[in-house]
Amino acid sequence: KSKSTNKKKLVQSLVMVVFVVICANIGSRLFTKSDLIDNEAMKSASEINKNCPIMIDAETRLDNTIALPNNIFQYNYTLVKIQKNSADTLQLKNYIEPVILNMVKTNPQMQYQRDHKWTLKYQYKDKAGLYLFAVNIIPEMYSN
Repeated sequence: KSKSTNKKKLVQSLVMVVFVVICANIGSRLFTKSDLIDNEAMKSASEINKNCPIMIDAETRLDNTIALPNNIFQYNYTLVKIQKNSADTLQLKNYIEPVILNMVKTNPQMQYQRDHKWTLKYQYKDKAGLYLFAVNIIPEMYSN
């Protein structure tokens, strides 16, 4: 009986080891580095959010920032003088998008984001908190 019990324990131990190895392998494939939130992005969002909300100009308030998986960094803005029902959101987006893209391409403070190929999302709401539009700047837009 003791040999039989020892064999069972050995088999159970081997099965457990194989199970752990398989789970670790699957886990590493499911959660690749690109899925993880960049540590610098989290630090940046945390630092920026300490000062939020903050008025950027007379019409634009930065409410907060969010670091997301896959090198995505999101800025959440409110246009404090705009009401959704009386705004031409397409015209606003068409005006703001090239300004943002130029800033991402040329601002020395955005070098880390450029080097690490971040996708930058700029979400805009009206003064009542209603969604207006988003500008998404992907690495292909600012890389040369």
